[in-house]
Amino acid sequence: MMIFVGFISGVVLTLIAVVYLFRHYMMVAKEVPYEFHASIAKLENSIKNAGWGIPGQIDVNQMTAKKGVNLALKVHIIELCKPQYAKGVLENSPVFSSMMPCRIGIFERDGKTFVAKMNTGLMSMFFGGVAGKMMKQVAAEEDVILKSL
Repeated sequence: MMIFVGFISGVVLTLIAVVYLFRHYMMVAKEVPYEFHASIAKLENSIKNAGWGIPGQIDVNQMTAKKGVNLALKVHIIELCKPQYAKGVLENSPVFSSMMPCRIGIFERDGKTFVAKMNTGLMSMFFGGVAGKMMKQVAAEEDVILKSL
């Protein structure tokens, strides 16, 4: 009976740890020293200089305003893709198409500008095989891209 209680306790503690990880580390943001529009331009340049493409951008304020919703902060999303990584992931695990392309958000709150993204490095630990390996490489390159800001 004690072994069963110990097992259940271990499972519960593991679930609590996973929830904590997801809440506090899955999405990351950092303040950047540039104003909102300059941050967008610098990020676009950094993405291109790193050999990535920008398949799309979303001006979230403009998009929501068209639907009659005005945001209290500025938000812009840049989609980025490196075809070599996309090919490797999709040919092995097409279910990951729902997470592609990668995205980096830029937002302004209280006069400060931030960039935000999914913690691809942490996420890579949850997946094995080609997808996990590619996600580690993506994480390393995203870090290089963001260091320029």
